[in-house]
Amino acid sequence: QNHVLTLMSMAARIYKHPSLKNSINLVVVKVLVVDEAAAGPEVSDNGGLTLRNFCSWQQRFNPPSDRHPEHYDTAILLTRQDFCGHQSCDTLGVADIGTMCDRNKSCSVIEDEGLQAAYTLAHELGHVLSMPHDDSKTCERLFGPLGKHHMMAPLFIHLNKTQPWSPCSAMYLTEFLDGGHGDCLLDAPADPLSLPAELPGQGALYSLDQQCQQIFGKDFQHCPTTVPAGFLRLLGHVSPFLSGKSFREQQCEKYNSYNFTDLEGNRLEWVPKYAGVSPRDRCKLFCRARGRSEFKVFEAKVIDGTLCGPETLSICVHGQCIKAGCDHVVGSSKKLDKCGVCGGNGSTCRKISGSLNRSKYGYNDIVTIPAGATNIDIKQRSHRGVRHDGNYLALRTLEGNLVKGTILKYSGSLRTLERLQSFRQLPEPLTVQLLTIASEIFPPKVKYTFFIPKDVPFSKQKGKEKKSANVIRPMLTSQWVLGDWSECSKTCGSGWQRRTVDCRDVEGQTSSACDRALKPEDIKPCGDVPCPLWRLGPWSPCSQTCGEGVRTRNASCIDY
Repeated sequence: QNHVLTLMSMAARIYKHPSLKNSINLVVVKVLVVDEAAAGPEVSDNGGLTLRNFCSWQQRFNPPSDRHPEHYDTAILLTRQDFCGHQSCDTLGVADIGTMCDRNKSCSVIEDEGLQAAYTLAHELGHVLSMPHDDSKTCERLFGPLGKHHMMAPLFIHLNKTQPWSPCSAMYLTEFLDGGHGDCLLDAPADPLSLPAELPGQGALYSLDQQCQQIFGKDFQHCPTTVPAGFLRLLGHVSPFLSGKSFREQQCEKYNSYNFTDLEGNRLEWVPKYAGVSPRDRCKLFCRARGRSEFKVFEAKVIDGTLCGPETLSICVHGQCIKAGCDHVVGSSKKLDKCGVCGGNGSTCRKISGSLNRSKYGYNDIVTIPAGATNIDIKQRSHRGVRHDGNYLALRTLEGNLVKGTILKYSGSLRTLERLQSFRQLPEPLTVQLLTIASEIFPPKVKYTFFIPKDVPFSKQKGKEKKSANVIRPMLTSQWVLGDWSECSKTCGSGWQRRTVDCRDVEGQTSSACDRALKPEDIKPCGDVPCPLWRLGPWSPCSQTCGEGVRTRNASCIDY
């Protein structure tokens, strides 16, 4: 009961804020604790159905006379049940709009996630008092975009403490009360329960450790930070350095223990999938079988604090991609400067640039980029716009290993401009090379730029030929020239991609001298995004015990 009264006390403070433009006093007259499920309303993950069941159940406890000391104007159910909608389980509360003073419908159901449920409680009470979401068409038409930091935002990350209620919420409440729809609220309660005067965390009410344990369990404790109130700092979920694993990788790896196998019985390992994922789905847990195209959507939303993607600072909160700065603070506008310094002014580094326009057969060293370099941009433009001109970018580390702890963005060699980019700090030296197999006909056009700290020494080197027994000698007549792949023929499910494959001579003219047996494919299957599907629930019991009746079931359209 003390927990419930604490939540009501927090919500009552929010309703007393002057931005609401109306005097609202929340008072509790009765608290019922249901210890056995059979004695309470039927509760399920269907929030709407739970609301109906609760509204019906609570009527037996509400004396009809306003003068009775236990008569109440609205009923609230607090439950640990996770409510789900059609596409996700992000719902924290359910209520009908404008039902205050309607004895049969003045109800709301709240998912109790600890003390933060006080905000959900205040939000759902707002609906009962006729307030719509701040992003409703009426609100936006009258007041413009209202942002995500007021009580009636459909999703808010932190509350605007100077104006917790939007002007639209205040307007709707005023019209509701002026229209006489809230007259049941005018009578003063005879014997209200007293609410705690102190906020959680003050005095001995609830320590910060206790607040963590309410939500996550007894083994958790508060993690102290120096972040100002109103911001969320994400600790431990930032990109890993060197060979560390990202937070999303760890979430995919959890499903390795489920022992998924392919048709041959080989055990599958799961890694994050980024390619082909719609921007709106970046906060779902897409995992791909390592070394394969097969993938699964294991979770409707990743754990809060997961980066939205490998090349962004934005993070996922409640299944939504939220902007964050390089300081990992939600809503921060801090960015990495060209030197890779968060919030810097670009004064701690210097620019290095160079080019290469001559090469020999084999691997030619272009430049060794030192550790700590940022904003690397290497371009190799094909000769006269001919794809596959015999010059290809290559990389190697000093130890000959894979590059660890950084993301390299590569255009592919099928374009007339082959490009390699990296924006984060390079954790180890990296040598950029050019593989040349037709330099006498198509000379290279390589340009590179990057930034290094001012105290890091650097000297350019001339291109060196690296002998390789594996280099293919060029056929100096005609070759297959490839076009870009078309868009997939289907937006979901299985489709096809096509491209042009033409035989061209060294002047770029159409030729018939290419080996037909070596002609690359001009069509390939595509489509790794599943189509929406219907998820069907179980049939209900027949509505009649004899004669003709009906059976119903839920049908939800699931969009991946």
